[in-house]
Amino acid sequence: PTDPGPQPDLDRSPLFLTEICPDDLDRSRDYQNNGKPIGPTIDLMDYVEVYNSSDAPVDFADYRLGYECTDPAKPAADKVLEIEAFDGKGTVIPPHTAAVIWIRRMDLEGKLTPWPGEAEFRAGVGMTNDEAPVFYATNQVAMSNVSAIITLTAKDGARASRYEYSKSMGDFSTAGTSVHLQPLETGAGMK
Repeated sequence: PTDPGPQPDLDRSPLFLTEICPDDLDRSRDYQNNGKPIGPTIDLMDYVEVYNSSDAPVDFADYRLGYECTDPAKPAADKVLEIEAFDGKGTVIPPHTAAVIWIRRMDLEGKLTPWPGEAEFRAGVGMTNDEAPVFYATNQVAMSNVSAIITLTAKDGARASRYEYSKSMGDFSTAGTSVHLQPLETGAGMK
């Protein structure tokens, strides 16, 4: 990701949403469940990207990532995602760096082999920057392929960033595409 430049609102949170990829590619050739392909509709690598625009490291543990499914065909799923780091690396985002939060489909039945790890995720989504941290959510199997609201909020409740994506509004068109965001001049909205 590129540095989106200086932020005009000095009261703004140093973190904001920069990319949402809610509809992963078909990875049924690469991953199996009980010896059978997982199926083309199983999203294994949905993700949200956040950017630290400050000159100092920011610990993502001081933030909450909210997910609210707004797809009328699915039950509401308004929750705070539980974010973890791989191998005890911690959730610190270096200055002027993006971090990716992988909405990692957990292998709840223990039958999916091989299961993608951090290296497979990085390769699968084309991440070439080894310095960009990857964290993962453990309590959401995937994101809606139709519409949802993503919010980034500081622990003290101050909203840092919010975006409602919708396939019908043209935010993304096909599997594997994402919406790229920039903050508005003021407030927590994204464009």
